Amino acid sequence: MENRKTIFCPFIIQNDHGGGTKSTISLLNGLVEREFEVYVLLTNDCEFISKFDNRIKIHFYKTYPDVNIKKPFQFLKICSEMANFVLRFNPSNTILLCSDRPGLMMMPFVSKKYTVFYISRGWHYNSFSAQLLRKIMFKRVNKFICISDKQFGVIHDIVKNENRIQTIYNGFDLPNKQFTPFLNKHKIVLSTIGVICKRKAQLQCLEMINFLKNNYSVVLNIYGTTLIEEDEKYKQSLENYIKEKGLGGIVFFMGHEPDLDKIYSSTDIVISSAIEEGFGRTLIESMAYGIPIIANSGAGGPKSIITDGFDGFLYNGSVEDLSSKIEIIINQKHTRDFIISNALKTVADKFSVNKMCDNYHKVIDFYFKEKIF
Repeated sequence: MENRKTIFCPFIIQNDHGGGTKSTISLLNGLVEREFEVYVLLTNDCEFISKFDNRIKIHFYKTYPDVNIKKPFQFLKICSEMANFVLRFNPSNTILLCSDRPGLMMMPFVSKKYTVFYISRGWHYNSFSAQLLRKIMFKRVNKFICISDKQFGVIHDIVKNENRIQTIYNGFDLPNKQFTPFLNKHKIVLSTIGVICKRKAQLQCLEMINFLKNNYSVVLNIYGTTLIEEDEKYKQSLENYIKEKGLGGIVFFMGHEPDLDKIYSSTDIVISSAIEEGFGRTLIESMAYGIPIIANSGAGGPKSIITDGFDGFLYNGSVEDLSSKIEIIINQKHTRDFIISNALKTVADKFSVNKMCDNYHKVIDFYFKEKIF
């Protein structure tokens, strides 16, 4: 390997449907622009290879990275493969950048000489696999990078050491165009975007539509797909509610839509009803496209993004409060325009990809210069 500052980041998922993966890709592309040597490890069926800068060195697993406690030998095999791959890097000029399951796979056999930066995206660390992550990996982490203020609090409660923790928000650049919502006065389109699961709480969006439908001509587009069997059961409960309340003509499952222009050009208001959210990339996407947003204040992450009543709205978790905030945006054009204008500035000033990459660059450079960890 060349004697350059090296970043190694493993992935074990196949698509970039989640905000965390998209942000990590943007980060790695930004770091290679800043003259870091960047390596990634991917599965052979990875769908987002083309999203990487062509200067990033791409390698593939020989053993499929299935992290499953019921398959301990396969897990140990992939751990060994990961460790052997890391051995090709010089510990003195390398940072291992990881999160969650890839980090869990990397730690058992990797030398303690390597410096580990862990990006904390999860809401909590209390499940069995998360407890395993904490036990095996967290003591090895040199720097925790938290993507929201809420995440900082979660990690601080675990590691009790502020010197090992830093908050760096995810980034999303303003697109070349913004869309003007509410051009069609006869139909107001509300959208919710994310994995269909209990944590994202799409059922509350259905309850909100049922609440508003008698006074407004509204439709709800649900963007996203299920990931596991439990999610499928949750989606079935949504379909049952739609049938029970007669919402079939105004609620639509749109599936995963990679074309953001397509989503936001046909959306008037974006709703984030999630009860747990590490950050909320969808929120900064919406703000960047000029679409007003409303998010559940109890989710945690959105509080790092939205200043309530200034560049978006936070609601208290109830259907009534969510509906009232929607009515304000529908009925008060001056408030809507005020929020949209401020949201564009917020993204440009606080949540750009360039700012995110600069902040990572600073903390990484500080390590290389000071050797403080």
